[in-house]
Amino acid sequence: MDPIVLGISGSPIQNSNTDRLVKYVLENTGLEFEFIKLSEMEIHPCKACKNCAKNNVCTGFKDDWHLISAKVAKAEAFVIGGWSPYDMLDARTKAFLERMFCLRHLVLLNEGKLGVAIVTGTCNPDSVANRILAYFEGEGVIPLGKIVASGIDACWSCGLGEECIQGTPVPMVRDGYRPRNYPYESRLPSGESIKITPEIIPPGVEDQPEVMEEAKRLGKLIAKKLKEKKEKRKVLLEKLLPHASFLSTIDRVITMTKNFHSLGWITDDGIKRNLDSKLLEAKTRFEKEEKEKARRALLEFAKVVLYQTGILISQNASDILVGETRQIMNDLYDPHFYFQG
Repeated sequence: MDPIVLGISGSPIQNSNTDRLVKYVLENTGLEFEFIKLSEMEIHPCKACKNCAKNNVCTGFKDDWHLISAKVAKAEAFVIGGWSPYDMLDARTKAFLERMFCLRHLVLLNEGKLGVAIVTGTCNPDSVANRILAYFEGEGVIPLGKIVASGIDACWSCGLGEECIQGTPVPMVRDGYRPRNYPYESRLPSGESIKITPEIIPPGVEDQPEVMEEAKRLGKLIAKKLKEKKEKRKVLLEKLLPHASFLSTIDRVITMTKNFHSLGWITDDGIKRNLDSKLLEAKTRFEKEEKEKARRALLEFAKVVLYQTGILISQNASDILVGETRQIMNDLYDPHFYFQG
């Protein structure tokens, strides 16, 4: 079964603060989920070849992206966790977000999904989390919120602590620097002598109660919003198509298209014939289990639906048609077709 909620961690440390926060949100959804640790994969940043513009599939690299991209396409919500070296989003999480670019051409495949941003670190994680939220909005993902937590700078645990004149503990702590929400300020030594001992190292996320409470809240919010979305979709479908639940998704799209035609949704007969042709081709291919050919035909249909309706999408209930079409395309998404052999 494909995950409903997909959790991503860009932290390179095993069982890190970021890992544990992402997992805690996932667990609190009570839904089917999967956790992916990017440091265990090889995912390159986008090289802007734009090969994906034709079909929403990234073929610029034969790396591990094609192993997880179908899961990204099929997921209904994302919990994306990174960390903030040098006041920036870490490279692994950034590369993951860049590669999601392939899912936005012609039809925004992530439109309407839900997203939570998590960033840990000692260097301004709040502003870095805001960048993930801004990314969500650009991709049509609905941002539900962010979680920022104090993390442990490498300088706290590298072993050179009091010996290093460049790192965080010695000059920066001595000059007044503190990690975000650092609760143990009174334990820090003063003066010239800085010793790195366990009791002054920044706490793990479990010792940051407000952080864990927000993670729990957002996990439950994901579940609540997805339930509301499912119920709303069911009501709309039944209103447009009585007995819609007894039809396959492709048959729902075909029936709704015919109904919208009769309501004057599209008046050009040539466009109507093209739509009908692409839909019937998609259904035929689907029944023959030719999934990629079915998806290609459906993509041509979806392009017309989006571009010919324009602003009318939100005014004549064809938004549910677009949503159903997007759902089929995500269900059929299979990049392995392009990497066989």
